[in-house]
Amino acid sequence: MHRRSFLNFIGLVPLATATCVVANLKATETKPLPIEPWRDGPDTLERWRRAPRQPVWESDQPELSLLIEALRKNQRVQFSYFGGSALGDPRVVTPGHLYTVAGFPGHYLSGYCHLRDAERTFLVARMSEVDTL
Repeated sequence: MHRRSFLNFIGLVPLATATCVVANLKATETKPLPIEPWRDGPDTLERWRRAPRQPVWESDQPELSLLIEALRKNQRVQFSYFGGSALGDPRVVTPGHLYTVAGFPGHYLSGYCHLRDAERTFLVARMSEVDTL
C-alpha cells in the first residue's frame, strides 16, 4: 500500500488540515497539527538547519514555562509527541535547548530522547501532556 493511501486509510489528511485527538482533551475535541515549513521544498530543511536560533528563557505559556524550568533544573520531561514515525508515543527527553528559529514558526526543544537513544529536536506545538520527571 502506498504511503498516501495508507495515511488516508487510517484517517490522516495533509498536514495543513491534519488534526489529531489528544488524550488529555475530550474525545470530541481535536488539536490542529502545525504545518512543517521545512517540508516546502528540497532546500528548506537546509535553510532551517542554517537559520539563526534564539534561546527562549522566559514565557507566559504554561508548556514553555515548564520546559524552561526543566532546563534550569536539569530535569527530564515526558510528553506525547505527534510527529515523526511514532505518532503519539510517549517520550522521555533530557532537554538541552529551547529556542526559536529565524524565519520558521514555533518553538523547538532539542535534547536526548531516551526512546530513540539519540539527540532529537521536537516542535513544541506537537507535544501534549508535558510534565517533568
